[in-house]
Order: sequence, then C-alpha cells, then structure tokens
Amino acid sequence: MDLSKNWVTIFFDAPVPHFFRPFMKKGFSHCIAVAPEENGWLYADIHLMGVHLDWYDDQTMKTMFEVFTKWDAVALQLRSIKERPPDRLAISILTCSTFIAKLYGLHGGLVTPHRLYCALKKRNASVFDLTQQFD
Repeated sequence: MDLSKNWVTIFFDAPVPHFFRPFMKKGFSHCIAVAPEENGWLYADIHLMGVHLDWYDDQTMKTMFEVFTKWDAVALQLRSIKERPPDRLAISILTCSTFIAKLYGLHGGLVTPHRLYCALKKRNASVFDLTQQFD
C-alpha cells in the first residue's frame, strides 16, 4: 500500500480533559492526519481506544474542519516519502505523533505533537488553511 500522499496534520487541544494535558504545550495535546483523495479524505488517528483509520466524504470533512477551527487548531501539509529506511529499533512508544510521523516516513523522538509540529516545519511543511478548504 502506497501511503505517499499529501498528508495534512491537524494539531489541537480537544475539549476532553486528560491527565497529561498540564504537561503538553497549549494547542498541541493531540494530532490527527488526513489526506485528500479523489472522492473524499483518508483519516488516521490514534487514541487510548486504538487506531482509527477511515474514509470520509467532503461534507463530513467540512464539518470536522469547522470544529477544529473552533478549537483553534493548526494544520500543516507535507508530502510523505514513498519509502523510508527501516527503523533502527522496531519497538517504540506509540502516541498520536509517533503514529503520524511514521506516515511521513519520519522516526526518532517525536513523541509529542509539538515535537512533530517542529519536525514538519523544519522540513518546510506548508500551512493548511482549514477555513478556506471548502469555499
């Protein structure tokens, strides 16, 4: 399966309280990834209940983008690499940011959403405007 796509990573603080929230940078307590497809969007998320991979139509994504905008979300877009080198250590902590980093072909200590955000900015990721997507 070729996952080399123009992934959009959305960083936000969900209104659900978590015990780790005080230790996270404001606006970066969680992240998800979406990728535009011909007739909709791929959706990738990981949370305490497990991995959520899905496909949503444009209308559903418009609604989701409106919610993320209300939460003051920040979104970056970057094309993932088709092939990546194998991990030096196959076992790593699985967080939302490490999961999404693997979609981009990145590895390393990207265990928090803010560290992933910094890594994507360093690779010249472009800002993705959630409010202008479906005008």
